[in-house]
Amino acid sequence: MPPFSPRRSRLRPTSKESAIRAPSRLREFERVVVPALAASFALALLARPLAAADAGPRRILVVTSFGTRFAPFEAFAATLRAGIVDGWPGPVEFFETPLEIARFEAPVEEEPFAGYLRSLVANRKLDLVVTIGFPAASFVTRWRPFPEAPTLITGLEQRQTSGLAVAPNDLLVTAVYDPPAVVENAVRLLPDTKRMAVVLGTSPVERYWRGELERDLAPFAGRLAFDWWDGLALDGMLQKAGAMEPGSAILYATLRVDAAGIVHERDQGLEALRAVTTAPIFGGFEHQLGRGIVGGPLISIDREAVRAAEIGLQILKGEPLAQIRVPPPPPLLLLYDGRELRRFDIPRSRLPAGSQVRFATPTLWEAYRGWVILGLAVFAIEAALIGGLLVQRARRRRAEEQVRWLNRRLLTAHEDERKAIARELHDDLSQRLARLALDASRLEYAAAVPVDGARPSPMREELSRLSEDVHALAYQLHPTTIDDLGLEDALKTECERFARLEAIAVALEPGAELGDVSKESALCLFRVAQESLRNVARHAQAKSVSVACEPSGRGVRMTLRDDGIGFEPDRGRSRPSLGLASMRERLELIGGRLDVRSAPGTGTTITAWAPREVRPS
Repeated sequence: MPPFSPRRSRLRPTSKESAIRAPSRLREFERVVVPALAASFALALLARPLAAADAGPRRILVVTSFGTRFAPFEAFAATLRAGIVDGWPGPVEFFETPLEIARFEAPVEEEPFAGYLRSLVANRKLDLVVTIGFPAASFVTRWRPFPEAPTLITGLEQRQTSGLAVAPNDLLVTAVYDPPAVVENAVRLLPDTKRMAVVLGTSPVERYWRGELERDLAPFAGRLAFDWWDGLALDGMLQKAGAMEPGSAILYATLRVDAAGIVHERDQGLEALRAVTTAPIFGGFEHQLGRGIVGGPLISIDREAVRAAEIGLQILKGEPLAQIRVPPPPPLLLLYDGRELRRFDIPRSRLPAGSQVRFATPTLWEAYRGWVILGLAVFAIEAALIGGLLVQRARRRRAEEQVRWLNRRLLTAHEDERKAIARELHDDLSQRLARLALDASRLEYAAAVPVDGARPSPMREELSRLSEDVHALAYQLHPTTIDDLGLEDALKTECERFARLEAIAVALEPGAELGDVSKESALCLFRVAQESLRNVARHAQAKSVSVACEPSGRGVRMTLRDDGIGFEPDRGRSRPSLGLASMRERLELIGGRLDVRSAPGTGTTITAWAPREVRPS
């Protein structure tokens, strides 16, 4: 008997067993099933592009009008090819041929060209035929070299489709050309325009546009006179363009073959006209902007080619032509050339709303706006800093003037105080000492002291010396000679007193008359002389001193020279020289200056200059 019966094996697991097995099943599901579902989903998304790529290259025949270098078909074809290549996931094989016979007059043998196209793609299945321009569309729809291939008709204006034999497998992508809007734009920008020349060629399609333009521009007949240049070669057009009168303009429609039968590729005719004309040129296509036209409502060849490429991709994907919806033509672009606007003095205020200006030379503000703003900011900061410095300087000057005024007040007060003390010493103390000396003399007589041949008593001598010292001190405190006799006599008296007291020879050198000197300047120079002589007595070890005082400009210069041991003025000292500092401060307070020149062993020269008049503070 087996260890487990069938009935037992069919029993459900317990709840505990289910809890154990559930996480392992979930992990198994995530490891196997989820990646498989993801791969299936990715394959489903890529199935269609892969199938298209596996089907081999898509073959497209492009038939352009006139030639490979004619505007605007050249740019249209390049943008169309790029749009299809970028939008198709697989390889694309292009066959391109220009319809050169479109530039010639009929009758032209077209059947050989149709046979050439069939042989070009013989044994190759075409997936799409694209025609660019009306001549190519007219040729393909007439001859049908590939009736089984879907045909995309592009690069032509809406009104040109009326003459085409459109088949069920044809799809049209057309644009809108609005000549009246071009003329209205010209008149709006240049209201004085009275005459307009129309540039046209003589190929069959250009003759077609001559009739269309005549109908479109007929409403302007009362406002403008039109000159049609389709009967001229390019040389004749250039002659007329170079001699146009003011109030004229040029409408450049198309010029591929001129009246002389000369072919003009790309926009050679437009560029040649721009080089010689004095009148503004107006056109209808975006690619003409930058080559001579002023601008206005323009057809964008790039946009039209991209729109055609999008329709071509839908056809390559196999969508039924009946279900493909061709979007309406996009609105015209309002574009202008800034160089032409400036050339003809057209203000931007006349441009329609929503206009864009290209090739505009930026103004200095536009080109250097960032640098100008930065420069102005730096200038403003510098101006603010300079202004702040000027304010601080003015405040500092006011403070210095106040300090100078206070110092002068202090100095004046100091001199006034010294003068008061000197007066008290002279008028009071000196007189009292003299009276004491007299009293002492009387006492001596009263005591019957013999005086014949006898020396004065010590008390009288001491009182006399004390009286003389008080008188000298009063003179030092305030030299009355300055007030009474002037600076020169005061200096002479001081020099004599110094020579008598210090036993140092002092010579006062004669000079020119000093003239009127203010009391402040005279007193300041006298104090400098006093301090200088005092320094000579203390430090110089000099034998002689010379003093000179003479006029100098608007002031008085005083010079003192000694033959002492000298010193180094620039060398620091262990003790500061208060004498030199006080002399310099005194002179600076009245606007003077002090110069000290000395060297070891060569003596010292002190030069003081003070103004004659001291400006009031």
